[in-house]
Amino acid sequence: MAALFGLAALGEVGGAISLRAVQNRKRRYARRARRNKMTLETSETVEKRGRWLRCAGCGKDFNNRRQDARFCSAACKQDSYRRRLAAKAAAIARDLEAAKRRKEAEAEAIRKAIDLAHSLIG
Repeated sequence: MAALFGLAALGEVGGAISLRAVQNRKRRYARRARRNKMTLETSETVEKRGRWLRCAGCGKDFNNRRQDARFCSAACKQDSYRRRLAAKAAAIARDLEAAKRRKEAEAEAIRKAIDLAHSLIG
């Protein structure tokens, strides 16, 4: 029994194992077994329900427990976010370039008006 729960290093002193060490190890083992069983059951349940969704990032179909999931993985979600940021930055750069061209055009029009005024005056 001690070998099953790996108790050789847990409170074993001269061949005697404390009762508390055995009980704690059994509880941990039982919790882990229940958690693994639940994970297996939920993944099988998801496949049975057939909630196939299309990923908003890569476009692949994926199966998920949540009906409101938008991405197939955290990496895909992050990649989509970075693409949105890059698109926003590109839009801001285009707007700044357009504003710069407008200002240059206005400055050129003012220079032409001043030149015209100088030529008429003098």
